[in-house]
Amino acid sequence: MTKIVSNKRGAIGILSALVMGFALVMAALSLVLTGISSRANAFTLSQSENVLISTEGCAEEALVQLSRNHDYSGAALTISGVSCVAAVQGNGDVRDVTITGSRGTITHNLLIRVSFLPSFHITQWSD
Repeated sequence: MTKIVSNKRGAIGILSALVMGFALVMAALSLVLTGISSRANAFTLSQSENVLISTEGCAEEALVQLSRNHDYSGAALTISGVSCVAAVQGNGDVRDVTITGSRGTITHNLLIRVSFLPSFHITQWSD
């Protein structure tokens, strides 16, 4: 018959080392995932800013066209890979210009109100 010697201190030491090792691995994994998430958020923010800038460029082009031709009704434009649709509503001295710019899943909308009296000028610009 074999006698099994029980060493409780050794078992507790091994168990403690395993628990601490697991905790360290989980902390490291958490840091890695947080870093990846932060990079993804920064990339999305950068892309969103690019879409907004291009959408504003589309708005400026639509405003130039409308100032030259008061019957301008809008158009589809592409600036820096951003697809934009400009639409002009209203008649008379006040017009609303709506701009929708998008690339992938990111979309920005602008509403611009212009008046022709006393001269062509923007009375409202909102996101």
